[in-house]
Amino acid sequence: MVLNDIFISYSRRDSTFVNRLNQKLHEEGLDVWIDWEDIPYSSNWWNEISQAVDGASAFVCVLSDDYFKSETCEAELKLAEERNKRIIPVCYKDFDRKLNNSNAV
Repeated sequence: MVLNDIFISYSRRDSTFVNRLNQKLHEEGLDVWIDWEDIPYSSNWWNEISQAVDGASAFVCVLSDDYFKSETCEAELKLAEERNKRIIPVCYKDFDRKLNNSNAV
């Protein structure tokens, strides 16, 4: 099982911000799991994500309209809820709460 301080869930459209967030968290000495660094090629990507969520102390979700439009982000958030993870929302961009179908955040 992967053990990390933080799992970051985000929309690829928000990658520039997430890259800066990831760097800052690393600078603070936190061990961060993020998909562009931690999923080996030719692996079962959902299995890798599930293990990383299981092994993370906290689940950070970077909120934006794009986050709420992503089926993968929704599935990651649902998994974090099911695993009773500490969920830390980071509001990156304003989002339309009316379009948000998730009850989690």
